[in-house]
Order: sequence, then C-alpha cells, then structure tokens
Amino acid sequence: MTRRLHTTRLLRAEETFSRTAAELISADAGTHGPASAARRAAAAAADAARRAAQASDPRSRVAYAAGAAQEAAAVARETKILAMRALPASEASRKRLVAIAGKAARAESRAAAAANRALSVSGWVGPLRAGKVARQAGAAAAGALEEAQRTLSALTETLAQNPEQAKAARKPWLRRAAASRHVLGMAASLLPAAQRDRWREEWISQLTEKATRWERANWSLSLLLNGAPRMAVTLRRKVSRTIR
Repeated sequence: MTRRLHTTRLLRAEETFSRTAAELISADAGTHGPASAARRAAAAAADAARRAAQASDPRSRVAYAAGAAQEAAAVARETKILAMRALPASEASRKRLVAIAGKAARAESRAAAAANRALSVSGWVGPLRAGKVARQAGAAAAGALEEAQRTLSALTETLAQNPEQAKAARKPWLRRAAASRHVLGMAASLLPAAQRDRWREEWISQLTEKATRWERANWSLSLLLNGAPRMAVTLRRKVSRTIR
C-alpha cells in the first residue's frame, strides 16, 4: 500500500525539499517567509501521506491522501512565489527560472485538482474506488513536491551566481511592504502565543502575491480588523475544548 500510494516517493521529495529550503534560508534571510511556509506545508504533506498509507478505512485513506495533495500544492505555490520574486536580469537565467517555476505551477494545479476530486468522494467512496483516488492524489502530491524541489534548486543556484543582484531585486519589495508587514505583525499578536509565528509567516508569504501597494494595504488591514480577531476566537475555543 505504501508503494502504491507513492508514499516513499513523497517522503523522499519532502526530505530533499526541506533540506534545500533550510540551506536557502541560511544563505538569504529575505527568503525566510515563503521558504518557511513551504517547509511546513511539505512536512504536513508527508504526515498526511503516512496516515493515508496506514489507514485501513477507505474513506480515511482518501481524506488523508487529499490532505497530502493540498499541502503539496501549497509547497509548489510558495516555491513559485519565491522564484518569481528573485528573477535575475540575465535573459538566459530568467527564462530558465521562469520555465522551471512554470512546471511547479502546473504541478500545483494538478495536485489541487487531485485533492478536490478526492475530497468530493471521500464521504461515500468504496474500497476499490478509494484505492484509485488515493493513488492519484498521492502521485499528484509527490509530483508537486518534486517540481517544487527542482524550482528551489534552480533558485538556490541563481542566488549563488547572482547574490547581489537577487537581493537588490527583493529590496524594493521589502521596503514597499514594510508597513503592511508591520500590520500583519499586529494581527498575529491577537492570536494565541503558540500560533503567532506560524500565521505571521503564512500571511507574509501571502502578502507577496499582492501586486500593488493598495492591494497589500487593503488586505492587511482587513486581516487586522476582521480576519485575525475571528481566527483568534476560533483558535482559543479549540484550545479550551482540548483542555476540557
């Protein structure tokens, strides 16, 4: 079952990806937010894949496989964001990185689609159908992690070849987004202490997807005034129920 669900393949990809992401963060602190979010998603994908392989109930197996595909899609998305933020000026290097990141984007779409298919049938699927759906989700998840790893390796190579240029390309974004990142820090402070770092990094990663200053300001203020307070209430309720 482990082999058929592509679990070993996925775990190998997660281990390699996490190691490369850690090296990238150590080499360039500017990549910390998206790279850390991608590492957490990769670890969550690996955990879901293990649970899928161990599950005896067909519905649980499909649900865990769907979770692995969802997290793997998130890994590919965060890696793509990293690559797009660090595009070099060299035409050849730019084309290569864009092409590799494009493959990660397509793998992200496949993993997300596989996760949606698995989730749509997880409540009623039978044993035979469950095996097929879980295998498809597992294959898509492993593929997304592998493409994310290729993108991250290409990005690491690009940064090594053009360190000053790559950092200079990110400085304007970091300067423009400073106010929004401060607002996100305020929003994270509303959450339970154990959850703050995780969600702050996640939100900063999402902030990189906003193209204009207006979009960043509008989104971060909305999160501070509406999203974060509601999330804080939900998270604290979960904690209180767990204690009980």
